[in-house]
Amino acid sequence: MTNAIGEICKDIVISQINNNEVTIDVKELSPGFYFIKFLTCNNLTMSVKLIKSYL
Repeated sequence: MTNAIGEICKDIVISQINNNEVTIDVKELSPGFYFIKFLTCNNLTMSVKLIKSYL
């Protein structure tokens, strides 16, 4: 995982809820913008943008 300026960040825990949903544990991350890349069960690379607020 990288943050918005491309720095490598910590590994995070991603847990599958069902075939279409996952949870992402971000409690160890500082507030900011992150890009998360992961492999699906079909070996496709997916990316999501995560925004962690200060709240």
